[in-house]
Amino acid sequence: MAVRACRHDLTVTSYLMGVSALLHILAFLATHWSTRLAAAVSASTTTRLHDADKVLVVPEKFNGSMEIVKLERRVLVRACSKRRGAPSG
Repeated sequence: MAVRACRHDLTVTSYLMGVSALLHILAFLATHWSTRLAAAVSASTTTRLHDADKVLVVPEKFNGSMEIVKLERRVLVRACSKRRGAPSG
């Protein structure tokens, strides 16, 4: 009787591992197929652009496809001017 219970547990465990692997593969592929799902899974929303690292670009209908774009920030430094009468600061 103990051998039969052990086989049953092994069968149930094997099925659960198979279902788990299948769900993992489907979730992985779904994030590659759907840009909106990839954004929902890997990012959170913010109201300020300054807090964002990436944005979801949604074009108008029939004008391209959605894309997640990484934001690049540059710091602009004002050049010092030695001209007379130029505002300083």
